[in-house]
Amino acid sequence: MRHVGAFALLTVVLAACGSPETSGDGPTPSAQPPSLAPTDFQAPAVTTPLDTARLQKAPCDSLTPEHLSSLGAADGAEQRNQGGLTCRWTYGGDGAVTVLWSAEAGLDAVYQTRQLSAYFEPLPELDGYPAVTSERHDNRPTGACSIHVGTAETTMFTVSVQQPRTQVDTPCSTATAAASVVLATAENG
Repeated sequence: MRHVGAFALLTVVLAACGSPETSGDGPTPSAQPPSLAPTDFQAPAVTTPLDTARLQKAPCDSLTPEHLSSLGAADGAEQRNQGGLTCRWTYGGDGAVTVLWSAEAGLDAVYQTRQLSAYFEPLPELDGYPAVTSERHDNRPTGACSIHVGTAETTMFTVSVQQPRTQVDTPCSTATAAASVVLATAENG
């Protein structure tokens, strides 16, 4: 008797989950709206795209002098990179902060290549923008971390930090703080 009751319950549950019936006029629309959650290979949407054209052209303006001073960073040096235009500042002897702007591929590009990463960790939004920490090699124990932030559908920036050998305890915290400063700089035009 117990098996009959379980079978009846299973039948009711399966019937509730089954396809909607048609009346001959076409399928009945589902009562549930489609999911808006990102897939594993799709980044969360940027709800308020940010105009970053100025910083893409002048990446060394991405971090404020106050922030650089707090790191003890030297003047930044601009470099062209296959992913875009970058600026790199050195500090603490062998530490560095790099900001890379990409105007051809947004945060989806990082999500789509996640299987190539040694680690991939979505972060809480930074000032309303989706972010993830990810790298092909996990160098966090040696003081390196990269934070990728989506600023529009096809635009993002990456902040990479290599902490000085004497301070390798919080590279992702340092990178996150720098990314917040970059966002504030971009928001202020």
